[in-house]
Amino acid sequence: MRRTLMACAAGLFGILGLSQSAQAQWQVRQTYLNTSTSTGNASGGTLANQLENIDEGEALLAGATGFVQSGNFTDSPQVINYSGANFPGSGGSSGNATEDFALEAVGVVGVINGSTGTFNLVVNSDDGFRLRRNGTTIFEFTGPTGNSNTGLNNVTLNDGDVLRLTFFERGGGEKLLFQVDADGLLGNPNSDPGAAANDRIFVGAAASGISIVPIPEPATAGLIGVAAVGLLARRRRPSAV
Repeated sequence: MRRTLMACAAGLFGILGLSQSAQAQWQVRQTYLNTSTSTGNASGGTLANQLENIDEGEALLAGATGFVQSGNFTDSPQVINYSGANFPGSGGSSGNATEDFALEAVGVVGVINGSTGTFNLVVNSDDGFRLRRNGTTIFEFTGPTGNSNTGLNNVTLNDGDVLRLTFFERGGGEKLLFQVDADGLLGNPNSDPGAAANDRIFVGAAASGISIVPIPEPATAGLIGVAAVGLLARRRRPSAV
């Protein structure tokens, strides 16, 4: 059924005169922590006015009690390639009194060569993050870190899988890159000869093998659903004798 919906989505894009590549984008939102009025801690946190781990970052994104939002920004990029001033809220330069913020990126997978594929995924982050596929965590770095690579090899992705990447920043430098690593060595120059040859490609770029489309808005989802029902009915209709 999921593949049928993806096929119907492709057909709908065609009817509207839009290509799937033209639609390729993540849906990103970034939210700052109001350090003056926030009182919340989560998962063992001890400081009320700082984000200490990804659980607190997600609590901020959810507007949980004690986590007061201060400044919200959105973006729709083709790839997740954020560093310093090119974050939606310009990192810590948005006029907020804090550099602590959380970010969420959501997109639907379209495997370019077929309907399923296996990929070596890597996130380069400063600070921590969590990556989910269809609601289940596949890998993460939960605490503060400085410009480190975390990855998982041989991850199976299918057409229609929903990826959700959450991230938190606790002051100082900020960076978030989401890529495919060709040789699975995480791009560390000390152990990865291919790092110098740029063997990492951003997820969402055609060369990565993964396209990203946004989760349909309710109206679009309804049209896709109607198209799917019609297609299924057509396939199941008995042929004339």
